[in-house]
Amino acid sequence: MAFPSIPLRLKKTLLDVWCLFVTLLVLAGCPGGPSAQTPSPLTVFCAAGLRKPLESIAAAFSSESGVAVQFQFGGSGTLFSQIRLSRTGDLFIAADEATMAAAQNAGLTREVLPFALQVPVIAVRAGNPRGIASFEDLFHPSVRLALANPEAASIGKTIRTAAGSRWEALRTNATVMKPTVTEIASDLSLGTVDAAVIWEPLIAQFHGLEAVHVPELTDRAEPATAAILASSSHPELALRFARFLADARKGGAILARAGYPQAPGRTDPTPSR
Repeated sequence: MAFPSIPLRLKKTLLDVWCLFVTLLVLAGCPGGPSAQTPSPLTVFCAAGLRKPLESIAAAFSSESGVAVQFQFGGSGTLFSQIRLSRTGDLFIAADEATMAAAQNAGLTREVLPFALQVPVIAVRAGNPRGIASFEDLFHPSVRLALANPEAASIGKTIRTAAGSRWEALRTNATVMKPTVTEIASDLSLGTVDAAVIWEPLIAQFHGLEAVHVPELTDRAEPATAAILASSSHPELALRFARFLADARKGGAILARAGYPQAPGRTDPTPSR
């Protein structure tokens, strides 16, 4: 390539730039070039209460695999509805068995892998200034109670089941009802309510909270589960992330540090053929 009437030094610089441009074009078109080596990001619909440990796990997974993970957080029920309508995404991470079973029955999932256990508790402000000690205390009119919507969030389903025939009375006594467990935990942390029913690991994630354990809730622990979605364009990568999530040395170690015990009966799924 000729550059008439241009000083020699500038001519050499322009030639170097041109060569670099041609090299990049060639690499981009080669099977082994950079564009072919970068996998598409995984899209994960994830229960809001699991946000902090899952973001840490996704960062570790991306560092090891080079695969980015993009999250859509929300209540498990809300996410299930979104997946059913959109038929998109690679993984669904739900906080309760019933929602995951509904996704399976709707034909939205492939492999399902339980990876952690979540125990519901009554969360109160540090020092428990209202002296809340029992499930019955949540029905007292003077207690400002925050609940999660059972149509949107797994913890809402859990508290509705625990209340049984008294659910309507408990719902009526609630000061606020919101679509995710993290929103009611935040309300409690800010002091706008006196108590909230949340998953125990969230106690450490919000300032100034402590847990009150009652048998009506302790006996209703739920496994958090990850499912490969039938809509996934990258089922092998999705399964790889699910296994990383459940691996006791990798994602499982991060979950354990965050206060999530391993789900009982956890098994490694067999890839679909």
